[in-house]
Amino acid sequence: AKQRFIAEARKLCPDHVDADTHFSPSYGVWDQRLCLDPDGSLFAALRTGRASVVTDHVARFVESGVCTGGGEVLEADIVVSATGLTLQHNFPMSTMKVSVDGVPYDAPNHFVFRGCMLSGVPNLFYILGYTNASWTLRADMMARYFCDMINYLGRHGMGMLCPCADG
Repeated sequence: AKQRFIAEARKLCPDHVDADTHFSPSYGVWDQRLCLDPDGSLFAALRTGRASVVTDHVARFVESGVCTGGGEVLEADIVVSATGLTLQHNFPMSTMKVSVDGVPYDAPNHFVFRGCMLSGVPNLFYILGYTNASWTLRADMMARYFCDMINYLGRHGMGMLCPCADG
């Protein structure tokens, strides 16, 4: 499976991207989650230069982004940590103290709507990918849903979206 995966990546990668460096995992391809690209949009973005690939370890965070183990600084406004899965008791707020209209958020007293919003917490969207398939597959789907909701609010002159229980 691993050799087939790498062979496909070699076919799809543009000449300036080394498939063996960036698409040859050290682990068995079914041992960990894979990012799927069913329409080839990642490789299309690589070909046009709208995206790039860096394969390395994060050495440290710096003011302008991330410094890799190889010493390269990757400029970033936002860094998304996507390694591991550790759920917190006060999910998804973790240790943050959040209140809405002076009432503290307490996870057991709320429900999750469509896996990305919380009852009683307005205008909050969060992304949690699939745990048994490609994490980014669901993350992409949820990001599109968020954009649809934000655009809906804008089109209808609304400023708040908040799931609530009927009754």
